[in-house]
Amino acid sequence: MYIYNVTLKVDPAVENDWLIWMKEEHIPDVMRSGLFTDNKVLLLTYSPFQDESEGNTFVVQYFFKDMDDYDLYQSTYAPHLQKKHAERYGEKVLAFRTILKDI
Repeated sequence: MYIYNVTLKVDPAVENDWLIWMKEEHIPDVMRSGLFTDNKVLLLTYSPFQDESEGNTFVVQYFFKDMDDYDLYQSTYAPHLQKKHAERYGEKVLAFRTILKDI
């Protein structure tokens, strides 16, 4: 099992709208790809590196079975979905992505 882990720093001015949009539109769009088995939305509550003055940090995790599924998602679905996110929130939401492997 693998996890596509997206960590996002969200500007307080857009946080409520962003969270609703993620839960009602973006995450369902990602899940409709059929390449992920589950997902989670988490709020980072503590990190020695966290600066809450610039907004909260969220983690969205998508679970998948093998790297072929992730590769297909990246080549087929991710460009369009990430573009929609960037057009809607721009620099108000900064993201970085990692892949985790369950061992």
